[in-house]
Amino acid sequence: MSSTAETTGQQPLSAAYRQRCRAARRELSALWQPAAGDWVEQDGSFCVLDAAQAARAAELAADRAVCWLPRLDQLLAHLGPLSPHIVLDCYRGDFACICFDDVSRRIADVVAETPELACLQALLFIRAELAAQASQQQ
Repeated sequence: MSSTAETTGQQPLSAAYRQRCRAARRELSALWQPAAGDWVEQDGSFCVLDAAQAARAAELAADRAVCWLPRLDQLLAHLGPLSPHIVLDCYRGDFACICFDDVSRRIADVVAETPELACLQALLFIRAELAAQASQQQ
């Protein structure tokens, strides 16, 4: 995979965020529809997908060596259907993602070092809660 960020030495995301994405790789892969411009990590190297790479969507999503690193806008797009009210807040270097349901009950309240990590943690928490509720109803 090619990468502009890799050649310039830039890492647009924190190490903690990349580590959390790797830990949740299987769940993130299930949500991922690869597109040009997506951020991925493969074997410790950061890459930005080009159109040719994104065209191999099924192969990329199934590759255990490839980890999708969702951008903030992508995380919010996945949170939107789960939480109609999302608040992102910053206070002295910490970022909070607070999610509410349709009757304004708090369903997630996460504080992390970056807005991406806060939103990712909230997304994973809400999805886990919904899965637990669904399994209890069966």
